[in-house]
Amino acid sequence: AEYMGNDVDELGTLTPKAEKAMGLTLPEEGDRVGGMTGGAGRANAQTPQGAATKTLVRVPLDQLLIHNSDTAVKPISGNKEIERQPEVTYQKESLPFEAYSADDVVNRLSTTAVENHFADIYACLTSTATNLADKLNILCYLEAVIGGSNIANQLINSAFMPLLLKLVRSVKTSTFRVRVLSIIGVLIRHAAVIEAEFASQGIPSILAEILKDKSEKVRRKAMSALGEYLFYGATQMDEDSSNTEWDITAPSLLTLVKALRPGEDEIVRFYACKTIENITAQSASTGLKFATGDVVALLVGLYFSTKVENLRVCAAICLSHIARINKTLLPSILEKLTTKHIAAIFADGHPRIQQTFITIANLALVTPAAKLAAALIEDRAYLPSVLGLVDSASVVLRGKAILNLLLLVKSNIKSVVA
Repeated sequence: AEYMGNDVDELGTLTPKAEKAMGLTLPEEGDRVGGMTGGAGRANAQTPQGAATKTLVRVPLDQLLIHNSDTAVKPISGNKEIERQPEVTYQKESLPFEAYSADDVVNRLSTTAVENHFADIYACLTSTATNLADKLNILCYLEAVIGGSNIANQLINSAFMPLLLKLVRSVKTSTFRVRVLSIIGVLIRHAAVIEAEFASQGIPSILAEILKDKSEKVRRKAMSALGEYLFYGATQMDEDSSNTEWDITAPSLLTLVKALRPGEDEIVRFYACKTIENITAQSASTGLKFATGDVVALLVGLYFSTKVENLRVCAAICLSHIARINKTLLPSILEKLTTKHIAAIFADGHPRIQQTFITIANLALVTPAAKLAAALIEDRAYLPSVLGLVDSASVVLRGKAILNLLLLVKSNIKSVVA
């Protein structure tokens, strides 16, 4: 799966640079569009020799419903929008080996020196002569130097992963478990290639058991690591459905859905919600497992109850993805959100939530169910709120709003005019 990174701003919308790269910016004065130049009174202006031209292309309606930014995803583990973590520090002088910087490890990864270095770390963590405090310090050092896919690929497909799983099961101290779980999450997040053997180690069941820990900090790390694991597995299933070792089992599905329920720590719920967002965004087959009425009810409840804006955005995005992959749930989603609330968000809401709701509305308008279109049209506040989105600063929102107006006219032009 590909994380969008710098192409998405803090609001979750495409940056102007990304919009330009994708050809989404509107034509400027003098630009040629379909053989005509932009700008009033300049229709017959000549394009300088060698200048690039822009041509309008006919695109099927269903290809306009979903934009690239709708399905863009960000990491689960280490996501600062979910929780901000203090920098991991370690006592260099207490390490039983020479400490390398993260850059040293990356630059010398394929050398014998670094291979021996990781062998020393492994030996110290398995040794009964190393006390728990020293092992914790070693784990902090390990986490500080393992950023990057090359290191993650090497460690996650080695004897380190069985060792980490053994440590997290055998040691019950919260601070120790948090560190081990954090490393597992980081490794899965950064690894580009994970061998099938990794999936046979029973990681989901181990993490599900740890989610019963009394410490909310432990449960948060367990949920984030489980989320990264399930998201990676979902993308593998899409690439090759015969990779059944990566399939999300019923117990794993139940674990994730239970973590959404009221009463659980809100950050744990956020990690669970983010996992569902990423899977439903980029995995057609696995995403369907979350496209159920029960999950919709939990997400709507979370959306309306949370006071954390980022979590509210995440829940709304999940609903949009579920509406896209299982359109039979559109009536339920619209009924629970209400047209009145959707119109209020269009008028004055978070831009990313506006984008998810206009997407849901557009999906409803192309779904062969007259009641869905009627519900939108009958609300007097709805049409003016959509017209307001036409002036949005986001080109994606403007385009989706114009598409919505077109679909409204096609659905019932008399109601729109009236």
